Amino acid sequence: MAVPMHQRVLPRESSKIGQLVDLTGKVGDFERLSEMIEGDLALIDTANYAVQWRQAIVNIRLRFGWNEERPGIPTVEGAVAGKVSTVCQRCLEPFELPLTTQLKLMLPNSGSSVAECDGYEIWEFEQDTVSPAEIAEEALIMAMPLSPMHDVGVGCGPVLTELPAEGDRSKPFADLRSLMAQAKD
Repeated sequence: MAVPMHQRVLPRESSKIGQLVDLTGKVGDFERLSEMIEGDLALIDTANYAVQWRQAIVNIRLRFGWNEERPGIPTVEGAVAGKVSTVCQRCLEPFELPLTTQLKLMLPNSGSSVAECDGYEIWEFEQDTVSPAEIAEEALIMAMPLSPMHDVGVGCGPVLTELPAEGDRSKPFADLRSLMAQAKD
């Protein structure tokens, strides 16, 4: 049974049949994630950044099932992977950040209380139905680092690679008064 990415399903029904969702989407399919990316990229000059970030591929593989210890609660296990465009917080240049996240979730009915169980994360949604897109988007947003940066050694844009040799490094503000006086002149 194929499930389109945005079709809402009852987790209990999908778990009964052990439904496998294997989809390929695009970053632009995810509204909240797209808003975050657009907000980040709007802060910098992206004229030289030719990547069509909305077209970047997102792979989603989810399997609905049951937790053996709590067979009445639907689960979802799988992975979501893709590349998102963002701004390096070190050099303030745009780059593509690979995101991959493994999921092991329990999806209790809204309003029910469930304790932690065997490494499963408890995810509650506002409605009793969910869509693969909601699960994937939430996973990608949570996988985003607070301060995205290029990998070490990749060579951020115009970043200072060496500290200046002048001055006493044990007293970084020792020469501040003379620098301020020079700036006024």
